[in-house]
Amino acid sequence: MKHYILTNRPVQKKAGKIILKKNEGNDISSLLYYGELELSANGKATYNLIEEEPDANFQINYPMPNNAGPTMRFFRKIYNDMREITQKNSTKRDILLFIHGYGHSLEKSFKFLKELENKYVNNPDCSVGKIIMFMWPSKSHFISYSHEQDDARASGNTLANFYIKLKKFLDQYASKYQTENPDYNRGYLHVVVQSMGNLLFQQMIEKLNTNHRELVDNIFKEIILVGADIESDVFEEGHPLSNIIDYCSRVHVYYHKEDLAMKASRLRSLLTFNFRSKKPLGKTGPNDMRQLNSNIKVVDVSELEDFITADSINDLIDDKIIQHRYFMYSTKVVKDITEVLNGKHSEEIEGRRATDRSCLFRL
Repeated sequence: MKHYILTNRPVQKKAGKIILKKNEGNDISSLLYYGELELSANGKATYNLIEEEPDANFQINYPMPNNAGPTMRFFRKIYNDMREITQKNSTKRDILLFIHGYGHSLEKSFKFLKELENKYVNNPDCSVGKIIMFMWPSKSHFISYSHEQDDARASGNTLANFYIKLKKFLDQYASKYQTENPDYNRGYLHVVVQSMGNLLFQQMIEKLNTNHRELVDNIFKEIILVGADIESDVFEEGHPLSNIIDYCSRVHVYYHKEDLAMKASRLRSLLTFNFRSKKPLGKTGPNDMRQLNSNIKVVDVSELEDFITADSINDLIDDKIIQHRYFMYSTKVVKDITEVLNGKHSEEIEGRRATDRSCLFRL
């Protein structure tokens, strides 16, 4: 099955093709590349990339002209693909934008995409029919952690630019198509953000809030933050994600009190003189749940003991001990997220236990 990738990883050009570099250097592309990617059963990736045009040359036209630029063509490709998928299977109407975290080589990114395909796209109970993976430069060295944070922020600015173009496409192309074709039931765009990818996503929102407030809109249906490597007070007034609900219909935050990746993150912040005053959101959940918007829901997964769906012993060791990638390797969390993506009411999702806080549930 083909999915889509966005990337600002360094590239090289060979025989007229754009190839992602495999090295883990400090390069970060100032340009964004789009493409389709297909993974074989053994995880081998085949992809084609195109380079975005300069912002000054970006245009949206309806109908699409023959000389349309690469970004317009990429957006319409996704739009048309989802229309065809919806016509064939009305339950597979949605697209999932996935933003990975710290320490992702090319091979690890491709492996994650394959796992997401297996757990969600190939799941007949899930509404997701295609995945867009944003692959940002990520190196997986302890000493590079602070540099990786810088790369995440720079990549967040790049993703903000993509958001601006997507918003214009939805306003100037998709809305006109739907006006002319009222029977077309377009699906939803969801976002799942993992680990340090949340810092990237936070930076995207900060840039949009500061420089493009007029374009802020709820173009996403569900935003899901898992193992978030950002501070736990981000939703409070005056903090970066205080208006996150302006971008979507609902937010879910998943956290695990024994997430060792979050403990390591706090240790790194001390060792790199980048101390955080608050514990990571992915370890404690929001700092003050009394201040949360009613459409922000929190799920405590600290009591999970069902890491049984990993494909290898290494995955079982990583996730049974580290407790960080439960959104792929816990059957209960996969089922819970599936129900969220399907739009089920938070209080009606099977397996959740209510608490004395209306926003907080436990699995």
